[in-house]
Amino acid sequence: MPADFFSTLSPGERIVVRYRLGPGGEAPGGERFTDALGDFVGLAPSATGDGVLVVVRTRAGEVRIPRAAVARTKRVPPAPERRRPRAGEGTAPGGGTTSGGGTTSGTGSDAGG
Repeated sequence: MPADFFSTLSPGERIVVRYRLGPGGEAPGGERFTDALGDFVGLAPSATGDGVLVVVRTRAGEVRIPRAAVARTKRVPPAPERRRPRAGEGTAPGGGTTSGGGTTSGTGSDAGG
């Protein structure tokens, strides 16, 4: 990743940032990493003044990542539209589904007995 990668981004671009977890974040096999997936907000000075933070708006909220902890970053395509259940469809008690007011048992059999 080029050192100036973040200067090529515009606020609102969708990115994923892989970064090292803070102190105590090392696993027995080596360093531990996590990802932040969302919209690039920008760069901000750290509260302690010892570096720059990469700010990403994720579904869970805004994430502030120390620039020095960033291992990889890349642009990603826009998030797909979330699907909404169609009217009248849902889950019926017992794990079956409903559609148009009827229920199924979830067993695949409609035979009475």
